Amino acid sequence: MNPEQLEIANLAAEYDFGKTELVGYYHNEVINFIVQKLPGRSPKMSVKKIVALGEKYFLSLPENAFGKIPRKKYEAIVQEAKEANYDPKNVSFTWKKNPALSEKANQKLAELFKQLRLIQKGRLSVKEIKQALVSWQNKIGKLSETEFVILSGAGSIARHSAAYWEIKEPVTPPGPISARKRCLRVVAIVCADIGFGIAGGIAGAVAGGPVGAAVGAATFGGMGSGAVALGTRP
Repeated sequence: MNPEQLEIANLAAEYDFGKTELVGYYHNEVINFIVQKLPGRSPKMSVKKIVALGEKYFLSLPENAFGKIPRKKYEAIVQEAKEANYDPKNVSFTWKKNPALSEKANQKLAELFKQLRLIQKGRLSVKEIKQALVSWQNKIGKLSETEFVILSGAGSIARHSAAYWEIKEPVTPPGPISARKRCLRVVAIVCADIGFGIAGGIAGAVAGGPVGAAVGAATFGGMGSGAVALGTRP
């Protein structure tokens, strides 16, 4: 995707949720960085390569990309996210309760995945998807600062990812069957993004608190999206 298309995707997804909006923005940046590195016409890239590219991209960012954070701490966050349990084949349309999160946070994530299943069935436009996800994000409610960053970042990832893949993979040939298949694929990628983004956010929080959660979510979410969308090999 060229820079103009990437900007269109990010603008289509954008909503004013403060700094957590950067999670979705950088998530799309790392997806695009990985896609552009795809060798030749090969449809697949190894998980190891995807992880290496994701790490390279995020360590190249300015230190104030997500807030003031020392370089060594930034590297520790990326490393923590990279070492989390990474399985690009583990894509689910149902949220699986994470013991590292509170009951309320898990409940809100279950609601998000329910919303994604409704989106999948409805074949909505990017604008309608954005409205549905913004509505969910506005109802997250009171959580710890770190959990709020993780969940709000998940909403940002979902919106930005949906916009990215809608532009990256237009419906061809036109028609309801093609639209249905594309919608299934986009929602599958978005679900993977969120799952990996949450895992990365939790891992990042261990190393760097709320800022670490944001960095980890964007890092890991981008790697997960690249793995599921591009296909992987050992």
